[in-house]
Amino acid sequence: MKNRLFIKLLIAAYLATAALLFFGNPNWFPEFYRPRLMAILALVSIFIIFLPRMIFHNSDSKAKTKVLDELEGVTAISLFINGLGGLGLYKLYLVGFPYDKLAHLVVSFIFIVALSRFIEIWYGKTFNKALLIAAILVTVTGLGWEVVEVTSDKVLHTQLLGGGSSQILADTVWDIVMDFLGVIFGTGFALFQKRRVAAARVVKVVEKEQKTA
Repeated sequence: MKNRLFIKLLIAAYLATAALLFFGNPNWFPEFYRPRLMAILALVSIFIIFLPRMIFHNSDSKAKTKVLDELEGVTAISLFINGLGGLGLYKLYLVGFPYDKLAHLVVSFIFIVALSRFIEIWYGKTFNKALLIAAILVTVTGLGWEVVEVTSDKVLHTQLLGGGSSQILADTVWDIVMDFLGVIFGTGFALFQKRRVAAARVVKVVEKEQKTA
C-alpha cells in the first residue's frame, strides 16, 4: 500500500515538474538546465516506472505480485534519485559531496536485492542463479548508462556527468567502481538475508518438533 502511494505521489511530482519545465520561462531555471529536454525525460521516467507491470502484468500468485511490486518500487526510487541529481544535486560535487557516486552505489545495491528476488520467484530460478543473473544485468546496465551519460553530455550538452564534463574519464571510472561496489554489497546483503530466512525456518521446525515431542 505504501509502495503504491509513493509511486502515485512520484508520478504526480513528475507531471508537475514536466509541466513547469515545458511551459515555464527559461529564465526561471539555473543556467545548466535544458527545460524542454528535462520535461521530456520526466515523462519518460513515468513510462519507465510503469514498464515492469506493463511487461509482466499482475499474477494470481501473491509471491509474484509482491516481487513485482518491489521491482516497480525500486525502479521508481532509482528514477527519483537520478531525477534529483538532474535537477541539481549532481552539482554537489562542486562543494565536495559526491552525490553522483552515492547514487550509483545505492541504485546498484537496491536493484541487486530486488531483481534477484524477482528472478527467483517469477521465473522459478534457484537463489544462486537468480543472484548471478541479477548481478550480470545490473553490471551491464551500469556500463550502458555510462555510455548514455557521455553521449548525452557530448551530443545534447546535458549535465549528466556527476563529476563535470571536464572530468569525463575520472567520472566514468569512479561511476563504474561505485556500480561494482553496489553489486558486491547488494550481493552480500541478499546472501545474508537468504541465510537469515533459512535459519529462521530451521528454528521454527525445531521448535515445532519439540512441542510435538
